[in-house]
Amino acid sequence: MLPTRTKHGPERAFGNAKLHKPAAFTGNSMNESLNPTKQAGTVLIAEDEDDIRELLAYQLRKEGYSAILAANGRIAYEMVERNNPDLIILDIMMPEMDGWEVCRRIRGHHNPLVSTVPVIMLTALGDHQDKHLGLDLGADAFVSKMCPIKEVLLYCRNFIRLRHNYLALLKQKDYDANIPFNDIHRLLIHELKNHLFIIGGMSNLLAKANELAGEERNLINHIANSSEYLGMIANDLKMLEEIKDDGRHVPATRFDLNELIENVVALQRLFAENRTINVRRRFFADPCPVQLNKTVVKIVVSMILENALKYCHPGAEVHICSLREDNMIKIKITDNGPGIDASEQELIFEKEYRAKSVRQKISGTGLGLYLAKTLTKMLDGKITVESNPGQGSTFTISFREQATSHSQ
Repeated sequence: MLPTRTKHGPERAFGNAKLHKPAAFTGNSMNESLNPTKQAGTVLIAEDEDDIRELLAYQLRKEGYSAILAANGRIAYEMVERNNPDLIILDIMMPEMDGWEVCRRIRGHHNPLVSTVPVIMLTALGDHQDKHLGLDLGADAFVSKMCPIKEVLLYCRNFIRLRHNYLALLKQKDYDANIPFNDIHRLLIHELKNHLFIIGGMSNLLAKANELAGEERNLINHIANSSEYLGMIANDLKMLEEIKDDGRHVPATRFDLNELIENVVALQRLFAENRTINVRRRFFADPCPVQLNKTVVKIVVSMILENALKYCHPGAEVHICSLREDNMIKIKITDNGPGIDASEQELIFEKEYRAKSVRQKISGTGLGLYLAKTLTKMLDGKITVESNPGQGSTFTISFREQATSHSQ
């Protein structure tokens, strides 16, 4: 039996495991397979002591699991984001980033596939205060390095089984949620229309009251305009639902793109004013008639403009312009926000992804850019971004005009 060195002096890790000959174990070691083939998955081992890290990796691989290794906390956290392991075995005292911080960042991650991964924390100490802190940070189990290796592997088997069950439920949920416009969607749209009709009607009545001051009347009119806009979107979503069910093309109408942009800016006016942001418009032609689906274009432009207003600095300017280029109709929206690193410029359009520079500072769902890109693709369009950290971003929405035969 070979003792291992720990950061707190010589201790024997994981029962009677012989580290110089990993195949031989006695006492509480694993002479019998746990047969985890049905639950086999990937385990990230974050441990700076080579002997312990290799021992755990050997035993896990022997049981049919994949093991990926990290010698410090910073590398471990990066591997969690990149590799999506099914379980993390996390040492507490590591260089560059300790286990406490790794666990805290994992549990606070924007991606639920990362934030919910099971974490087993390892320690050479038996301090109850350490154990309570680990559990408070969100660790699922707290294991001493003195415990038998079999106990650690049983924890792994059970947590990975739970993890796979959770992922299977998520997959089923996503499948159910992606069934095109089922009865639940129709009911929600119906209820949305009803309540927007009530809000719009009441705000119009309030706007006619003689005793209202000028600013109060403006606010009431803004509520009325917003509810009318949402009501129109609800109607158009119902129409798009029927189109998708029938396999028809998204219809196009002739409208003035500049007027649409002005309407979107007006809808975002209060948000911009509250953040003391000036929205500047520049149009290549006035008017600018285009042949597209007006609802889709309006929603997409509104989402990208709201995104710019949300993330740029108070007192700044946001620029929005329209142009024709390379036989495409383009809307460019430029802000002076924190910018986006090149490595994330494709990722920000993925569902529920949020850029690292803002995820801890500004709340959000990570759905806006994903939905904007999805709607744009309905019109065979695209959204691109040009950005540098600290220098803001320019989002370009590009559409090719739809044929007149698709219009209604």
